[in-house]
Amino acid sequence: MSKSRWCGGLLWLGALAIVVAHATGCILAVPAFDHADHCATNGTSACATCLRKSCQPVIDGCCGDPKCSGGDGHSAVLDGLDSCAAGDTNGCAAGLAQATPSAGGAVQSCVTTSCKAECVGDAVATAPWSCATPVGGATACGSCVLETCAAPIAECCGDSSCKSDSEVAEDIGACIGGDAGKCVYRLISGTTNGIAGKIRSCMRQCRSCFGNGLPHEVCDYRSSGTSCSCHAAEKSSGPACPGTTVAGDCVLGSKGCTCGRYACASTSSLGGCSCAFDGDVSGNSEECHAATTDPPSVCCLSFSATGPSCACEKYNTSCSSSEYDVPSCNLADVKQAAKSSFVTSCSN
Repeated sequence: MSKSRWCGGLLWLGALAIVVAHATGCILAVPAFDHADHCATNGTSACATCLRKSCQPVIDGCCGDPKCSGGDGHSAVLDGLDSCAAGDTNGCAAGLAQATPSAGGAVQSCVTTSCKAECVGDAVATAPWSCATPVGGATACGSCVLETCAAPIAECCGDSSCKSDSEVAEDIGACIGGDAGKCVYRLISGTTNGIAGKIRSCMRQCRSCFGNGLPHEVCDYRSSGTSCSCHAAEKSSGPACPGTTVAGDCVLGSKGCTCGRYACASTSSLGGCSCAFDGDVSGNSEECHAATTDPPSVCCLSFSATGPSCACEKYNTSCSSSEYDVPSCNLADVKQAAKSSFVTSCSN
């Protein structure tokens, strides 16, 4: 945080319009009407406005605490707030990631809960964590991790291999640092083996770490823009991918999400049809009836990495163990059978 801004703390000594502080070499001009004990948050950005409205008390507290301010107003957290107020989301996230429960934790918590959209957006910064760093206290997620996962973390820190495992440090840092999308991604993509797996399994119990429960997504358009597909990642990128853009439905898969037109194509050689949401299949029908001939077609709903699909095959006698029997592959029947797979957007 700038030296002149740190000098704002000198207002605590009196209601002066101009303070000259020779010891720190700064001259602070203060509007005569502002005699509050504030550590100034300058700027006209949406973030700066939100910080003044929602987080000023905890910022003032940081400025008055040498552990948080660094003693001269140039701690990583306060310098990070300068980036926040200036609209630098990456610098903002990086500065806040340096907070610990005892130094800047309250500031980090306020910004990431009350002003995240304005100040941090989708910027990703992993909080530096190691076995020498206390866990918890600054956020609800951190408190949960500390209380729920104390035993496996202690076990890890007592094991030389686990203690030096950067993946474990990244997992914990992402979660306690307030990046819910990255936290979810790392916990669903990391191994569940060994001590590291114990920690990941334990952290999955801390719902306060996950936000909306979805990981970040990397999205791209396909089929001349008639569909878009997203897959889980540590950081969001690519265009927005809502159902309204492609005039279709958005469906969740096991590792990603697809928005596109539901279309069924004939598979005449097999006496049936197949349907998907990716817009890549030929045909434009949303209907795929089970044949009434003897033997009738069997229609099976399956779930892939990017969403559900459906097929009716005349010569199948039953669906496999990983599929679900449905009356038909008509869109209405698929929506009824796979309600939880439908969302309004694939880009978080």
